[in-house]
Amino acid sequence: MQILHKVAVIARFLNLTERRVQQLAREGILPKPEKGKYDLVRCVQTYVRYLQERAYGSGVTAQDTHIERARL
Repeated sequence: MQILHKVAVIARFLNLTERRVQQLAREGILPKPEKGKYDLVRCVQTYVRYLQERAYGSGVTAQDTHIERARL
């Protein structure tokens, strides 16, 4: 059973503005709202995955990042 929340709750939970939450949903990064409300668990999971991909890139492990930083 999923519990849906207003955009204000999602924004506060993710430390984003309401506008940014809406933009991320439009870009397909966050799940689209159902009847104007968002699934909190799915939003958190997809947002964390999005941040991980931005931080580490596709196919790059955390260890590779540390090695590269040490090299520089």
